[in-house]
Amino acid sequence: MAEISGKSLHEIYKEDARKYKESIEKGLKAKKHNATDKLSVKKLQEQLNTAKKALTESEEKYQKQMDRFLNSEMNESARSHCESQLKLLCPAHKAFEALAAIGKGENNEI
Repeated sequence: MAEISGKSLHEIYKEDARKYKESIEKGLKAKKHNATDKLSVKKLQEQLNTAKKALTESEEKYQKQMDRFLNSEMNESARSHCESQLKLLCPAHKAFEALAAIGKGENNEI
């Protein structure tokens, strides 16, 4: 076989074939990586939506208990019960507010 720059045509073709195979493998890996990234983003979005829903429900309960607590016509037992419920719901209320602030910063609705 003829030689070009110290390599036979067979060696050049073999090297070109190897480079071509590597470029195809890299392309396939990149596509797989992108698909994985898209799937990860989708899963994270689903988790975020679930968290938003749970926090929204907790926030509604918090607001309802707060309204009841502020009602001056309740007896002491009812006020005490509402106060204990508010203490339980307060962490979710704070998380809801934080999530709402993030959403407003990204122009997302909660």
